[in-house]
Amino acid sequence: EITLGDVNEINIETFEDCHLPFQMVEEAQFGWTSFLETFSSRDVAGEAVYSAIFESAPSLQGLFKTPRAVMSMRIMMGFNNIIMNLKSGRNVKQLVETLGFQHLNFEVTIPRVAIFRDAILNLMKSESGETLTNLGFEGIKRTLNFAGGGFVYVRTNYSERLRILSSSWRLVCGKQAESSEDAAGSGERSAEAEGSGEGSESSLLHKNEASDEFDKSRNKSKAKNNTWSRKE
Repeated sequence: EITLGDVNEINIETFEDCHLPFQMVEEAQFGWTSFLETFSSRDVAGEAVYSAIFESAPSLQGLFKTPRAVMSMRIMMGFNNIIMNLKSGRNVKQLVETLGFQHLNFEVTIPRVAIFRDAILNLMKSESGETLTNLGFEGIKRTLNFAGGGFVYVRTNYSERLRILSSSWRLVCGKQAESSEDAAGSGERSAEAEGSGEGSESSLLHKNEASDEFDKSRNKSKAKNNTWSRKE
């Protein structure tokens, strides 16, 4: 008998690698592939998943500003990547972590995770029929629980750290900007001082040249006077 899960199965206290029994992974992947094959394309399958989720909880549609067609494909491709990587628990964790970071602005809660999970499970059960075994269904359910719990964990534990890092980065950038302004001001003052020094040197040079010209003129005058004195 196939039964849906409850909210207590969603773990938000820890976030480690996802490990499922090998046979369960095999059945889950087969069940998911069979489910996709009941539709004419991935786009149609994504639309069906999107409709199932938001028909079960219309209020959730207000959380998403992305166009429906784009959002349905994102949901489809995101979950497909997770399912297809179930044989590597570390890869699954990294995928969920990445998706969690991409959706930090959404208020992901346990009840909302349960709505998503149950909507997808109900759709798969109705579309797949007997091709979805009990073991495969359980694998899909555990995967959805893991992904949803990971989203909540990331939002709860990482968003505050990111806020602190962002605040610290802005503070550092502000101090660097102030230092750059101070350095620029010092450079301008140094340039002004050098310009003033060059002006003084130039003025002194002109004074020396004028003094030399005056001395030459006076010497010529003396020589002329001496010449006239000898003639007399």
